[in-house]
Amino acid sequence: MNTPSVSSTAYQIGYVFGMVIAVIVFLAAIALAVYAIVQAFRKKTRGWIVGGVVGGLFLLVPAVLMIAAMANGFVQGYRQAIAQRSTGNHSQTIRGQNLEYSIEAPPEWTIKRKVQDYDVMMSHRSIYLGVIAEELNLGSAEVVANFARNRIKEIGSDIHWSDPKLLILDGRNWLEFSVDCKVKDVPLSYQFYTYAGEEGTYQIIGWTTQPLAEKYRAEMTNTMQTFRFPVTNSISL
Repeated sequence: MNTPSVSSTAYQIGYVFGMVIAVIVFLAAIALAVYAIVQAFRKKTRGWIVGGVVGGLFLLVPAVLMIAAMANGFVQGYRQAIAQRSTGNHSQTIRGQNLEYSIEAPPEWTIKRKVQDYDVMMSHRSIYLGVIAEELNLGSAEVVANFARNRIKEIGSDIHWSDPKLLILDGRNWLEFSVDCKVKDVPLSYQFYTYAGEEGTYQIIGWTTQPLAEKYRAEMTNTMQTFRFPVTNSISL
């Protein structure tokens, strides 16, 4: 068994004794500074005024350090709270009513059901997202895409759209395309996912205003791509 040496014990005693002396000296300096400030107001002589100024500067340093430490602690606590909020909150799972499917929405999004043609409607800030689910199989995603484009022609003007391209979502072949147009003079930017198969016919539609399209595109797309069919209907490999 190792026994503590005399030198290490002496070092520890000296360290503790030195800390105590340092604290006493610091408290004495604070008391002296406060006394000098009080005497400067009472005596109002040049010597005490100079002493009060020096004492005030001495007290100012720890006060500034304390305020800085408190501010830093507040900032760090706020950042940790934001981080915990972003990582601790779980998305909400929305399940279809017309047909069986699910889609994940961030916890702060508002959910509505059975709004116009939409089985589910979600929104947050200036982002809107809806799911149209119909039991009838229209045959292909191309047919559904053409149907959606014709609908845009009926309600929109100044229309610009991208060519449909293949999108693999939950193991199925969908079509994806975007549309910029004006609806009642409001410039809107749409994102369409279309699908038709044995599960039924689906449209996932996200939109926002054109000036905000780039700002919200990633959040909208990430939410749209959480769409899932029931596991029992998954394609067997």
